[in-house]
Amino acid sequence: MGIRVENIRKTFRGEKDVTVLDGVSLNARTGELIALLGPSGSGKTTLLRIIAGLEFADSGGIYLDREEASQTPVQNRRVGFVFQHYALFRHMTVFDNISFGLRVKGRAHRPDKETIRKKVMELIDLVHLSDLHDRFPSQLSGGQRQRVALARALAVDPKMLLLDEPFGALDSKVRKELRRWLRKLHEDLHITTFLVTHDQEEAMELADRVVVMNKGRIEQIGKPEEIYHNPANAFVYDFLGNYNSFNGWRRGGEDFQILKKGQKIPEGSTPVRLFARPHDMEVLLAAEGTQCIPAIIIHINPAGPLVSVELEDEQGGLLQAALTKENVSALDLRKGQRVFLRPREMRAF
Repeated sequence: MGIRVENIRKTFRGEKDVTVLDGVSLNARTGELIALLGPSGSGKTTLLRIIAGLEFADSGGIYLDREEASQTPVQNRRVGFVFQHYALFRHMTVFDNISFGLRVKGRAHRPDKETIRKKVMELIDLVHLSDLHDRFPSQLSGGQRQRVALARALAVDPKMLLLDEPFGALDSKVRKELRRWLRKLHEDLHITTFLVTHDQEEAMELADRVVVMNKGRIEQIGKPEEIYHNPANAFVYDFLGNYNSFNGWRRGGEDFQILKKGQKIPEGSTPVRLFARPHDMEVLLAAEGTQCIPAIIIHINPAGPLVSVELEDEQGGLLQAALTKENVSALDLRKGQRVFLRPREMRAF
């Protein structure tokens, strides 16, 4: 199912009106997995609920396979919805939870018991819970419960799958395992899917395209690599990971220059804010060139594939560098050491 969202506006009325969606438009192609990424309060979940039919927009249109569906009831939209907190029936087994949507269909559309049993067992096998079909939710881990919730959403043959922070209540290791599993499941089933998340890594790993939202508006839409390497503005750059920020200046077509302590911006130059990722920072034992920043190492964290080095500049600002273990060893870096940082690549907004 192709889904088009056209100029959606939504304001929650109260003592103080709050506009949560302000002219949002986007397209999802059939079989595409779209991640709605942004901080809390950016409008992600409200947009998801409007697509599902659980909320209605003040204005704008929702088109499902080119048919206007803004007033179509949720039960007629062929939606599978998975929430953050599972929403499983505690008194039902895994089998009964998954079969619930099929069993409550109207008599004219309800499959017979054997068809339901066969379909549910296929879904249980699909989500790798074959040995647990007679367990109750309290007897399952968080990751297993979320797979039951996903199987229940798939049982009604949805045309679109809407996932609202589905891994938010799980620990980091389980989240990563489920992300890999969900990506494979999506490739096999090819259902148009929207995933709401504030986790940048999750969006980048799972999505075909990422929609970055902020304060009810879309800041940028693109493939994960486009969003990361070519952010449209400072908000997107800021939201997609750690960064270092410097005051700088530029004159004409010359390169950007970092403004050092005690310096003034040369006459005729334009002041800019410069950004550089930790992995784009070099650590030097002596100054080389004009772009070096004196700093003191305040912490070294060797855990992970790269060593994270935190430093303090002459103004007391925090800076970060991500270095290889070999680089750290060769430089013999230690806490309290005075070094110089040099950005290999910078962006200005």
